[in-house]
Amino acid sequence: MASRLTLAMLASFIGVLCPAIATAETITSANFSVMFGATYINGAALSWTTTENASGSTPTTIGDFSFVPVILSGRAFTQNGPTFNNGILATGGTTNVTGNATDFVLSLTGSYDGLLPPGATDLTLTLNITRLSIWGWSSTTHTAVTNMYFSETTAGHVAASPSINLRSGVYSPTAVANAANYTQLVWDPTDFAVALTASTRTFNLNGGGVPLCIEGLTIQGNVVLSYHQLTQPPPAVSSGAGQGTLLADPFVTAYDGELQDAELSRQSGTLAPISYSDLPSAANSGQSQLTGAGLVLYPSTAYPMPGLRPDHNFTNSSRLRFSVDIDSISGGSWGGLAIGCGPDAKSIFDTNGFGIRIFSSGSVMAVSQGAQFLATSVPASDSYHLEIETTTMPAYDGSGTATLKVSINGMGIDLNGSAPGISIDRPGLAANYAVIDATRDSPDNVPAARFKNFIVMDMRPPSPSAGTLVQDSFNTVYSGYDVNRELARQAGSMAPLT
Repeated sequence: MASRLTLAMLASFIGVLCPAIATAETITSANFSVMFGATYINGAALSWTTTENASGSTPTTIGDFSFVPVILSGRAFTQNGPTFNNGILATGGTTNVTGNATDFVLSLTGSYDGLLPPGATDLTLTLNITRLSIWGWSSTTHTAVTNMYFSETTAGHVAASPSINLRSGVYSPTAVANAANYTQLVWDPTDFAVALTASTRTFNLNGGGVPLCIEGLTIQGNVVLSYHQLTQPPPAVSSGAGQGTLLADPFVTAYDGELQDAELSRQSGTLAPISYSDLPSAANSGQSQLTGAGLVLYPSTAYPMPGLRPDHNFTNSSRLRFSVDIDSISGGSWGGLAIGCGPDAKSIFDTNGFGIRIFSSGSVMAVSQGAQFLATSVPASDSYHLEIETTTMPAYDGSGTATLKVSINGMGIDLNGSAPGISIDRPGLAANYAVIDATRDSPDNVPAARFKNFIVMDMRPPSPSAGTLVQDSFNTVYSGYDVNRELARQAGSMAPLT
């Protein structure tokens, strides 16, 4: 039975913690670099993609850190413009497109998604931006403004870069496509720390509303987690029941072919190595292939919805987070991930499972127990980082309630409409097989989507240090007003406390 936390108990906790001596520590990510070019989608709608720069950009998730830029589609200036292949601005033509600074908005989210060191307190995260750059030209046919600057619009950290003078001239298709007419704006904005383990920064150009021709966006930087740690922490209890990575599969191999179990040494985690089965048929050979840089699914008339399933029932923990990166989604196609599926699952529409489908346009559809229940969208992107987190009854017998939450590129997806919070409740999971799935229209055997960095993590609280009375992360799958939901998030000799 849960106990109630009283002021006297809290005072005793403070008395225990005050004498502790802590040291300042940091964990720093690898360096990230992501480059975007302007691209037409559906006529005049504009999207910024990494298509021209896939080989020169880093993944947006490296190790335990994420560095995820999202550029709102905005509007195009004209269907003429320079190219930005491999980060080099070059003269283009009528098959290219130029972005418009009028409603350009960049949102950049950095986060630490790994395990916290034992005894870590006072967590802060710094999203370092070492280079923010873009090319611009002023068409005097459309504006009298001939200067350009970045504006940071992050709450509490509003700032502006030095302004540069742009080359300018009368608009013509030749002039707007000529790379020699463009000037590069480069800025290293002041960085700052925020509490906890995620930070989002936002930017626009000239404060917004100025119709300048723009192309070739580059964002570089890293992420730093800072914390304090006891200099002599008590020995920890066995970590067997604590957080940890159960499986991490980047799908990156020297091998190129249809044998998904080649080079399983690529995997890490306490359950690695884990083999895979093709879906909908275990012998569905050729529909899923390792390409060196990831796992690609190839639909066909015979197998319009090919998939891959790890050969493991993930019932190791009552609280798990599944994540995967999906990119190279063909137009009109979708890529997706389902969890909670039964052993005979054939697709993301398994009657036991819960799944998310993401289309190339950014459209998102949620499926539970074989039926779609939600259609929404996120900003169109070249790559989507999908996370599904769940908590359910430890027995995995279908009893009780399973709570689920979803995020895409760091944005929480509202699964429950007008109800408080964004998580959803459904009947408890009876099994927990995962399914990676995709589909597209004809023709046959054309790539539908590519998958990378499939990760399964045990999200239960780590075993507490000896002598810990209560340790409450307040980290839950559930979101809403009931603070006493998921008290299994607590650890310590007095847990759970309401």
